Amino acid sequence: MKKSSSVSVRQLVWVEGGPDLEYDFKAAALNGSYHIELYGEDALLEWRYGNYCRRFKDTYKKRHTVEECKQLAQDEFERIVLDAIE
Repeated sequence: MKKSSSVSVRQLVWVEGGPDLEYDFKAAALNGSYHIELYGEDALLEWRYGNYCRRFKDTYKKRHTVEECKQLAQDEFERIVLDAIE
């Protein structure tokens, strides 16, 4: 698979999951799926491609707005997908 210089993340779906800062982020790309859950200061990110799953946690230093979270998720999504297809 040749390396892509950019990844489309236009198909973003945000769902508010509850109180505080709890959002689900889902996007489809390259027949894989990417998922981020933000709970207050903790975030669980998961990326799947076929049987491959990458999951890790990240802690943010401050509360982020929804727009900031969307940008963080999009940046991380592009980094993970580009790393995976290299």
